[in-house]
Amino acid sequence: MNGFDESDEEDNNPFSGTNHLYASGIAAVHEGQDDFVPPAILTDIQEKEESREELMNQLFGGETSNTAEPQQDSVVGLQSEFMEPSPEREQPQSESRIPTFSSPIENREIKIIDAGHFRDAYGKYAIGYTIEFAGKQVVRRYSEFDTLRHALYRLLPTIIVPPIPSKHPLIRYFLNPLSAEKDIRIIERRKRLLSLFLSNCYAVEEIREHIVFTKFLDPEQNWRNVTNSPPISIIPANNLLAPPLQPTKPSPLHLLLPNVTSSSNHGDDYEMSEEMLEKETWFKDTEEILKKFEKVLQPLEKTSKHNRVHFQSLASSLAELGAYYNAFSLEGNILTIKDKLQLVDELSKGIEKVGQAIDVNYVSTEIVSEHVMTLIEEPVAEMLQFIVEARYVLRFRTSKMTQFCIVDSTIKKRKARINDLQEAQEQMQRLEEALRQNAEQSPTIAQAVKNMENNGAAAASSVPLPNQLPQNKERGANGWTELFKSKGSRRPRSSSTTRELAPHLLSDDQRKEEVAKITQELQKLNECFKLITKDMLQVNASVSNSFQHLISYLKDRFSIIFKSFAHVLLVWLKDSLIAWQNARAMITNIQIK
Repeated sequence: MNGFDESDEEDNNPFSGTNHLYASGIAAVHEGQDDFVPPAILTDIQEKEESREELMNQLFGGETSNTAEPQQDSVVGLQSEFMEPSPEREQPQSESRIPTFSSPIENREIKIIDAGHFRDAYGKYAIGYTIEFAGKQVVRRYSEFDTLRHALYRLLPTIIVPPIPSKHPLIRYFLNPLSAEKDIRIIERRKRLLSLFLSNCYAVEEIREHIVFTKFLDPEQNWRNVTNSPPISIIPANNLLAPPLQPTKPSPLHLLLPNVTSSSNHGDDYEMSEEMLEKETWFKDTEEILKKFEKVLQPLEKTSKHNRVHFQSLASSLAELGAYYNAFSLEGNILTIKDKLQLVDELSKGIEKVGQAIDVNYVSTEIVSEHVMTLIEEPVAEMLQFIVEARYVLRFRTSKMTQFCIVDSTIKKRKARINDLQEAQEQMQRLEEALRQNAEQSPTIAQAVKNMENNGAAAASSVPLPNQLPQNKERGANGWTELFKSKGSRRPRSSSTTRELAPHLLSDDQRKEEVAKITQELQKLNECFKLITKDMLQVNASVSNSFQHLISYLKDRFSIIFKSFAHVLLVWLKDSLIAWQNARAMITNIQIK
């Protein structure tokens, strides 16, 4: 049940339809007003109240009577407002003492001021959220918020894009479509979270200055046309094959980069430089910090849900108990004896005062249960989603790092292959020279070479097949070295198997051809390496800044959450204590004769 909804409070108000002080709700009673407490007793209670005010000053500082003043230690630039007053009713006095997360709503750069049914440009009715920014107003649907976030996620792969409230299951829309009249709580929750999403986006410079975000806030822009035009319409299918900071402006060299999949791994044996190792260590430490946050947030989310249910159950029990006490006090007024009229009247007032204290507890508990959701559940769920989005950014950076390692390793392998081919060429030349020198002194070797050349000439005189021509030519050219090769070493030398052969098994022409081909490849690889090196510098700088921003946000948000909720609990205890002290003072003042 919504503790702030007028109809809900009226349905659960046991004094509705009577002349009771709270017949119009607790909000109608000014703080300190009490028709049943004598002035002398009321003065004593107010003195005790001042002592509690001093205690709250010691805990939180400042004047507790003005606790609606925002917390000053909120995240710079990340302005959020979870405690927006409902326009349908005056804000209760107890609610005014609930602290907000950050700056007042009127000081925010961007905010959602209204939510409800509207008719779009195509004549369809939907739930719209009115955004106010720079003196202008624009209405956007939830689906348009979702499209904006998805576009920002693809356009800014190195930035942690703030989350938005999740979609409802599709089956829910078929069975129970969202209605502005029936689903006020859902719409108000989305209004809060979408307003927070816009504020968080506006706090990130890369998002704030992006053309897509600017068009989203422009009432002159039709969002459907924006999504069907650049830059959204030209987003590449794979951001790894595009510039990381400007994926809609790819270069031809980016298309030559390796296409990394989730299963790709650059290998643990890759030797990184000292600077790269330092950067990798920083990102690993940052990931560990996020894991620690997640380890604390997950049980906190479950606990807050349980506490909210317990507060709601307590409020329900208090409402029922208060109704019994109030009914009992009315029965005493019906059965009255003339000479005992004054005593019965005092007893009736005492009983009613006890019921009133229970009712104050009920209303205050309803308010606390509502604020458990807005002060703890929603922020904790948002922070957990932030961590999920941060892992997507880390995954993108890891894929970019894998690309870098693959390109670097490929260059090193190709250079090593050229060195092997050149060394083999030099060894074969030395071997040829040694064989010629030995042939002059050995008639046997000279005769064997002569026979081999005669066999080659006889084979050339016959009609050869096309694929046999290069083999005969190579045999004549490498006669001295071919003499000492075994039959098993003479393999087909097609282009598909050339790279698989050891350098000493190739002919001179094949080695020279492969060296020339690898040299051309190295030119492109070196250009790709320069490109991926530049990309990695940009990715590391952008991702590290985004993570520093996130960690600062999470730390400050934790502080604000617990301070705000501790303040809410103190206000709840204070209101309940004052109500019971009033009841006790009234009961003590009864004169039994």
